[in-house]
Amino acid sequence: MVVLEMRRLLLDGGSARGYAGLSLALCTWLVFLAAGQRRITRLAGTAPAAMGQGLALGAGLCVVALATSAAVLLF
Repeated sequence: MVVLEMRRLLLDGGSARGYAGLSLALCTWLVFLAAGQRRITRLAGTAPAAMGQGLALGAGLCVVALATSAAVLLF
């Protein structure tokens, strides 16, 4: 989604709303990537602990933010 929107903005030009949606999607993707990397690092241990509440909440919020940015980019 992010790559397609970047292509559209670069080729056709974009509005402020398009750039806002793209920046929200990029920031959310980076946070989600960092949370995933943190979880992978914790799972690499000998006895991995359960996912913490903060990490689970952060992942859930990233999913909601990505859906919101997709809605902004589509409409």
